[in-house]
Amino acid sequence: MENPDGTLSILGKEYKVIGRQSWAEAVLIPYQSLEDDTALYNDFGFSLSFHEPVTRDQYNQLKETLTAQLGDRVIFPEREIYDFNQLYLYNTILLINGFILLAAALNFALLYRYILMKRKKNLAVFQLCGLTRLRAACYYLGECILLLVPVIPLAFVCFCLLVLPALAETYTDIWTLFPGSIYGKFGGAYLVVSLLVLVPVIALELNRQTLKEQL
Repeated sequence: MENPDGTLSILGKEYKVIGRQSWAEAVLIPYQSLEDDTALYNDFGFSLSFHEPVTRDQYNQLKETLTAQLGDRVIFPEREIYDFNQLYLYNTILLINGFILLAAALNFALLYRYILMKRKKNLAVFQLCGLTRLRAACYYLGECILLLVPVIPLAFVCFCLLVLPALAETYTDIWTLFPGSIYGKFGGAYLVVSLLVLVPVIALELNRQTLKEQL
């Protein structure tokens, strides 16, 4: 019960009320104000909360310290603790890889456009034999897929053998940021982005000149 002067008497000590909360009925008092022999509530004990996110190293250090002092009387839940330095590095690398992916897709599209420009007369002959622009576009897209499917895994192998070991000299845990599943996601993303870029490039190149001009 709060005293008229705005204080509370708990365990023989006077505490000044400095605020009120509605999310729990418990009275919150400073832990260090308690005596060393103060008994904790048997059912719940005590819990720790932090004003700032903790890293994995801080979590492990706290766990080892309390376990050494309290033994099996302390329980630490196994939780995913994210190191924000690693998370920042991971997001930065993902962003860089995204730009590289887009640049590679544009580069491949421009290279294939140059190939199509060199094959204009061949296309004209095929059109004389009944090849439609739609079928030609499907043929070219299929050709691009056949070129990309073996090249993408080869690029990932080179990345694992050449780039990651160089990064690991500075970032020792870089391998954990690139599990095997992420290569499939990047490969699929690159294939999709490349096809999205190639579709308008091929369509524009097929419509750019008439059959008479190609011959």
